[in-house]
Amino acid sequence: MSEFWDLYDKDRRPLNRTHERGRYLEKGTYHIAVGIWTVNDKNEVLLTLRSPDKRDWPNMWENTAGSLLCGETSVEGAMRELKEETGITVSESELHFIATERTRNAFGDCYMVRKNVPIEDIVLQEGETCDAKWVSLNTLDQMIDDGLVAPPVASRLARIRDKFEEFIFHGEEGKDIMRRLPFGRADILLPKKNHEKWAVVACDQYTSQPEYWVKAAEITDGYPSALNIILPEVYLEEGNVDERIENINATMDQYLSDNVFDEYKNSMIFVERTLSDGRVRRGIVGAIDLEAYDYNVGSVSAVRATEGTVLSRIPPRVKIRKNAPLELPHIMILIDDPENKVIPSAPDSQIVYDCPLMLKGGHIRGSLMSDEAIEKAEKGLNEQWNKSELLFAMGDGNHSLATAKACYEADKSNPLARYALCEIVNIHDPALDFEPIYRVVFGVDPTDIINKAKKCFEGQSEHRVDCVFGESTDHFYADGLTAGVLQGFIDEYIAEHDGASVDYIHGEDSVRELVDNGSSVGFIFDGIAKSELFAYVDKNGALPRKTFSMGEAYDKRYYMECRKIK
Repeated sequence: MSEFWDLYDKDRRPLNRTHERGRYLEKGTYHIAVGIWTVNDKNEVLLTLRSPDKRDWPNMWENTAGSLLCGETSVEGAMRELKEETGITVSESELHFIATERTRNAFGDCYMVRKNVPIEDIVLQEGETCDAKWVSLNTLDQMIDDGLVAPPVASRLARIRDKFEEFIFHGEEGKDIMRRLPFGRADILLPKKNHEKWAVVACDQYTSQPEYWVKAAEITDGYPSALNIILPEVYLEEGNVDERIENINATMDQYLSDNVFDEYKNSMIFVERTLSDGRVRRGIVGAIDLEAYDYNVGSVSAVRATEGTVLSRIPPRVKIRKNAPLELPHIMILIDDPENKVIPSAPDSQIVYDCPLMLKGGHIRGSLMSDEAIEKAEKGLNEQWNKSELLFAMGDGNHSLATAKACYEADKSNPLARYALCEIVNIHDPALDFEPIYRVVFGVDPTDIINKAKKCFEGQSEHRVDCVFGESTDHFYADGLTAGVLQGFIDEYIAEHDGASVDYIHGEDSVRELVDNGSSVGFIFDGIAKSELFAYVDKNGALPRKTFSMGEAYDKRYYMECRKIK
């Protein structure tokens, strides 16, 4: 049966003549097409699969769309197409006009509608559609990246994305409905084998103990390892950093070409980390949306820094990331979930790694999360977000996330750059310890700096600060947030003493190992309680830099998962 369209000029004025579909459409004449995006109350989008018999883009996913028939208005055509292709009936008042655009031979009108229809009630149109499904926005974006969505549909969506999301998250009257979670699934790479040789501790640990990294290199020698594609910060001050970065990028490329990894598309991984003392810390690895992260003072974003971000630390890290084809996260982000609604308690799907971790790291097991587990986690996160604008607080790796943000801001044309792989952990996890980050000052006379500290904090009494140097100890008291006031004193002292420097050390044992040379002193003190963190950051903003650490150095996150960023 022939299909006829009304024709229009370039200004959308009727030409009072018709055109038979399939025939050549002369230049300067246009018909009207409509596209309808259907969204449910879970903010999932309805997609249909084009029939394999279609001439253009067969077996690819799309939204509902079609051309107006003679005599139809735009709204009438949209209602008809939705009914024909999905079986969904809507009234004129339910359709919400979003945008129109003129293409080479058509005016395209875009509508959105909110309807809750079970997928089994969708009625497919023979010859047009052969499958249907509801997908989250994160999944839709992933499908577009994977080339599963018809290119014209993906292009049109990109052009109206702001209005599209405005309808979904704020509704037609600007009222908040449900915001898009800034944490979701990712295409995760894992080494196929030898996980115990692959996994190494975060690069910002053992910064004054090069012997640790020498030992790690001995353990991993001859094996593909994360150690070969990270730059431990202990080496940042050496003269061959650029050469190291080139070698890292080349090794990443080599690992990809050698098929070292298995890829788990559109996934999240449930992580069980058995610490050195036998306790188990649980988390979820996925992708954080950098659009929702702001480390600046006064930020009210969903993802915030918990400590001051040192801007000078970002450019050296950008040099490492900007040309890298892969990212490896040691980023741990905290959630405030006292009822444990987000992170699973046990695996419910395939185990993808299970191995010991080198050098007192304990043990780690990772499993894919089922769709049901992911949906439960997303629901729990939305509940937390409804209680507080602060959804995610940085635990470890803030400068790494700030680096990813800087790379994304420098090149937003790369869709992979918008996200960063990370692990989220519940701040109420019993296995998550908050430890203060201690200070060790090098190149000083211990007696002199301790006497000046006592003078600086004279008369104060709130918090004890222990001073250790060689076999000796001393102490003084300081008021306020200890890490902050002590850091201020140390900064002033170093500025006045050539050759003096400071490092930030995790663990009392490590501090004591570093202060036995007669020219260094360690400062040991109590830190902020983890139960106070979210309330403090929400009210006061970020803590002073290097205020707390989550556990001892060997309990830090080990690199395991990777993701392509190019």
